[in-house]
Amino acid sequence: NIGIIIETPGFLPGLTGMKNLQILASLKRKIDDDAIRETIRRVGLDPNMNDITKGNNVDAYWGIDDCKGEYARLLDLGATEHHGPQDVGGGIIVASVLDPFGNVFGIIENPNFGKK
Repeated sequence: NIGIIIETPGFLPGLTGMKNLQILASLKRKIDDDAIRETIRRVGLDPNMNDITKGNNVDAYWGIDDCKGEYARLLDLGATEHHGPQDVGGGIIVASVLDPFGNVFGIIENPNFGKK
């Protein structure tokens, strides 16, 4: 058993997001694994990390004003579909493409970017 005090919630390095959320949820025992998985799905992520291998996932997203339009423009420029635009709530839309070299390139439209 491990005892912890959370002053500033954060993720434990070396663990998946799913495992981090399971640990945090176990402290209060208010939600189960199915609720965690559903929440992760809601924000456009794969809680089971299916088909995730080194090099085929996005580490960073480029902030843009029009995700759907930019996604179409990237495809017109020669990118390959990876994950089409998905509304993950709060007006936030994410998508990703593969560049000609097979690298994942993520884009995000977030109405909160640039707000002060």
